[in-house]
Amino acid sequence: MKLLKQTTIAAAMIATTLIGSNFLVAQTTQNVGAKTTSSQKKIAFRSTNWQHKHIHDVAKAEKLVASLEKIGCEVNQFDHSGHLDVKYRCATWKSITVENEKFQKEWATWLAGQGLETIVVNPLPEPGLEVVRFRRSEWRNVHLDDATKASQLLSTLKMIGCEADQHEHDGHVDIRFRCNQWQSIALQNHASAVSWQEWLKNLEFETEHTH
Repeated sequence: MKLLKQTTIAAAMIATTLIGSNFLVAQTTQNVGAKTTSSQKKIAFRSTNWQHKHIHDVAKAEKLVASLEKIGCEVNQFDHSGHLDVKYRCATWKSITVENEKFQKEWATWLAGQGLETIVVNPLPEPGLEVVRFRRSEWRNVHLDDATKASQLLSTLKMIGCEADQHEHDGHVDIRFRCNQWQSIALQNHASAVSWQEWLKNLEFETEHTH
């Protein structure tokens, strides 16, 4: 599974965003590896491919563009044949921290509805949910010669709730990590869950996959 480099988003409150009939206010994390409080919940997302929407309602198009830009996506907007074309992508992993499980679920649904790959971190149990649980109580070091790959690994581990740090020496990078407590991620489908489980196993995590 190819994991792209995560980027950080400057801490700022996202403007009120309309999702269905609910208004949600989310806060982007200053660092995707930052810890959340016990009541806060995280959703990670990306889309390596450009997504494309045709929207006839100008107000809806502007709202979508503003929302996508505020969560860190690249967005282009074009006026075309009486409607608006909105193209967007989030080529690197980003995350949003929200106030509770309700907002987490609604944001995950909204992000997936925009065609983004989503990961719900430590979701509430729900029948039929594709969940991978994982733990590694002991610290592990991974030696990498490629600084870009090292950065990708560090960011991804932090994104899913692990402790991780980086040390450079003798021309390579050491990534040290552990997840002392069981963590879980909910994926959009079975194939994604299997892919993530294999990736975690390769890093010598204990894993469980439920669906």
